[in-house]
Amino acid sequence: GYRVPQLSRFLCARGFPGNQSVEGLANFFKVNIPAALGFVLPHSFLRPPTLRKWVGNRFARIVYCTIASLSLHCFIHVFRPLETQVLFILPFSSVIQQILSVVMLGFALTCFLSDYRTYLILGVPQAVWGTESQYSKFPPGLSARMDIITWMGITVWNIAGGVGFILFSGISILPYEVTITDVLVRVIAALYLRARSQGFRMWVDQIESIHHTIWFLRALILFGALKTGASSMSGPTVATTVFGATCVAILLNRFEKINKPK
Repeated sequence: GYRVPQLSRFLCARGFPGNQSVEGLANFFKVNIPAALGFVLPHSFLRPPTLRKWVGNRFARIVYCTIASLSLHCFIHVFRPLETQVLFILPFSSVIQQILSVVMLGFALTCFLSDYRTYLILGVPQAVWGTESQYSKFPPGLSARMDIITWMGITVWNIAGGVGFILFSGISILPYEVTITDVLVRVIAALYLRARSQGFRMWVDQIESIHHTIWFLRALILFGALKTGASSMSGPTVATTVFGATCVAILLNRFEKINKPK
């Protein structure tokens, strides 16, 4: 929504956090933590096994996905970014990034919706035909605990292979102008995904070489961005950015290893 404003009116919560920014890190967390808990708590504690007690096995999964979707969009709708300067800009044209973002998101959505297993994860066949129907059974290799974010990446991989997955998950989702707000939100979301999603950890373990390739390409993009903006950035700023990016990479890698299924 932010990258292509023409599409924002067709997207939930306009497709980006467009509310007035707040000053100071303390105010940022004070304003946004209640909204974040409104997403995290139901997403974590109102899981299908819990919901079965209230809505039955047939509707537990689709109710869970509905709650997760609504709470996420509510969070985006009320989220207020931190008022900060731009850390760096991607070292290629914004038009290229916009085209790549729209094309890859559209392609990923097509891959996602065209795979019948998507609807099993969302709980549609179970709600329509009941849990005992042959249409409601998870096929071998698909975990009932698979999360939607990881599954979308897998559906892209299944059709476009490693190159398509790298373009979608590794490059197209990067913001053109990177701010501290982007870093905070994405790092927290990435840590949460690694800590809570067994499906994500298993998938990363299967495509470890491609996963590392994505990190390598992002490192090249970072250094390209820093080199391009070197004339307007001080030495300490560049050093701090590189150090911060390295720490984030190490932290995320440790979360993947610590929570690795045995």
